[in-house]
Amino acid sequence: METILAQVGQPSPVNGLVWKYLDRIPRTSINDFGDYVFTGSTQHPTDPDPDAALYVIIKNGDVFAKEGDLVGSFTEPMGKGSLNPVLITNSGDVYWYWQNEAGTESALMRNDQAILQENVTQVVGNLVVDIPTQDNFRVSHDGRFWIGRVDMQNLGETLFLADFGLVVPIPGCHANPGRLTLVEGMAVAGDHLLLAMDNGQAPGVAPILFFSTAPRISPSPCGTMTPFGELLIGLRSRFLRLVLPIWDGTNPSLIDLSIPKDIALVDAEFYLQGMFVDIDATPAENFRPTNGMRVQIGAP
Repeated sequence: METILAQVGQPSPVNGLVWKYLDRIPRTSINDFGDYVFTGSTQHPTDPDPDAALYVIIKNGDVFAKEGDLVGSFTEPMGKGSLNPVLITNSGDVYWYWQNEAGTESALMRNDQAILQENVTQVVGNLVVDIPTQDNFRVSHDGRFWIGRVDMQNLGETLFLADFGLVVPIPGCHANPGRLTLVEGMAVAGDHLLLAMDNGQAPGVAPILFFSTAPRISPSPCGTMTPFGELLIGLRSRFLRLVLPIWDGTNPSLIDLSIPKDIALVDAEFYLQGMFVDIDATPAENFRPTNGMRVQIGAP
């Protein structure tokens, strides 16, 4: 309640520039884990016009994207914002509207990837010819389902539904020191998930990833406390164990999980938790658990 995220006239995260406007169509969003995103404008670094400002999107205190950036695979610099929302979901993904500096090209975005892009995306042979600049998309609270409105060649105004699958962290209630994160990929049949385990107890420990069809305690966000940390997955429902490359103390241990392109997998749900194992630890910390993760497989 007393944390100031941005204040006009005070420093912003952009190259020491101060905030200039927070009331020109600001967009704010927060998820259930306290991750947040908001928009604003700082002083312009080069334009001498006293009314000039630089449009910025901030995620968790850092610059997510700003006017003039080359975002993702776009070859044109990013322009100003719009009346469309900027949303962050429980998966940590940011959904937003991109346009170029000239305002002649636009796209509906998931992080730095275009979902639908004006004059580029084709669906069943029909080109997306226009993307409205106001109130044209929504996303489910968890980040799995997205719906957007665009104008299509030969079809006119059209609604599209996208299923991105679901990868949501389970932090638990006692903050296990180990970390399990999603590096890239989507939980969609035919795609892949690149996962990382980090912050083991010492270099040389063995990271092991456990899979279960159930959380430890449902519907509680907490797990069960053990002598080595909080257990967040159901042991009786375990069905797989994977050993990752030895943690070197510096770089995360990675594992790439391919998801078969099988329609029978859609809506399958499972839970993950990692464990760093060091039987010879002195002083004894033989096991160090990570946070958990909930995964739902989306449609291809």
